Amino acid sequence: ERAEDIPILAEQFVQRFAERMGRPVRAISADTMRLLMGYRWPGNVRELENAMHRAILLAVGPEIDELAIRLPDGQP
Repeated sequence: ERAEDIPILAEQFVQRFAERMGRPVRAISADTMRLLMGYRWPGNVRELENAMHRAILLAVGPEIDELAIRLPDGQP
């Protein structure tokens, strides 16, 4: 319902999980952010949080790209 909150929440989750896991804090690419904002997130903010946790583990390179995102409905 509040897609405008997604960038702020996603970046906060990236920061938190990167610090906890001793991983570099990576920026979220523009294409990835569009993907995140276009998804409905039926399970609310917890699903976004879980997706960003996985993204920290899967990301390679300087940014979190679309390949690092696994949406709750199983879409890569």
